[in-house]
Amino acid sequence: MSIDGVTKGPAPSAGLPGTSSVQGKTATDFSVAAKNPVSPTEAVWLDRVRSGEVDVGTYLDHKIDEAMAHLQALPSERTAHVREMLRAELLHDPLLADLIKQATGRSVPDLGE
Repeated sequence: MSIDGVTKGPAPSAGLPGTSSVQGKTATDFSVAAKNPVSPTEAVWLDRVRSGEVDVGTYLDHKIDEAMAHLQALPSERTAHVREMLRAELLHDPLLADLIKQATGRSVPDLGE
């Protein structure tokens, strides 16, 4: 018993050496599934851009459509404005242009607005 009259609770149960137990699970039960940083569909799109089958502008339109999918309930004139703003940022922001070049292997000036 401690000085203030509150006990520490039951002693932890002894498990295997080198493991700890939390509510019946040992540390050896923990695993994380490997996650692919690029989805297979995205990899196909990037491969198509890199091979020249699809131009970068089409790829960016696809990514913008993907990003705006949750806005389908808005009126089309509002989404058209947002779409134009996103495309302008992708074309003119130097950091985004660099990211596009890293992902696709092609630079933004190749887009021919």
